[in-house]
Amino acid sequence: MMINSAPTFPSHLQKVYESYQQRRLLTRELLIAKVRRHTETVMEASRETQLDVGTAGELGMALLRLLRECGDEELVYAQAAVFYFVESDDEEPDLSSPEGFRDDAEFFNCVCDFLNRPDLTVRL
Repeated sequence: MMINSAPTFPSHLQKVYESYQQRRLLTRELLIAKVRRHTETVMEASRETQLDVGTAGELGMALLRLLRECGDEELVYAQAAVFYFVESDDEEPDLSSPEGFRDDAEFFNCVCDFLNRPDLTVRL
């Protein structure tokens, strides 16, 4: 599939997506490692803070599946979703809020919509 456009994001997520497009593309293996590491960090943090581990776990699994199944030309979009998931400087801090993964799921779902992967979307 040849992709010549970009995902559509709500305005509050668009600038973040654009900033991710300026970064160099990482390898699929490194992106997978980042998702696994962040998921482990979330699970450890949930012992001390009330976090939405259900959404975080579902999102982590869906990201791993997307990374394994997407084509090389789609990897740049999957990478943006990984960055949003693993970086704490997003709309709602992941590790300090019970709702911290809602914006991550929203971002991921926009990427899934664009890539025509409704089977991977995360429930909100």
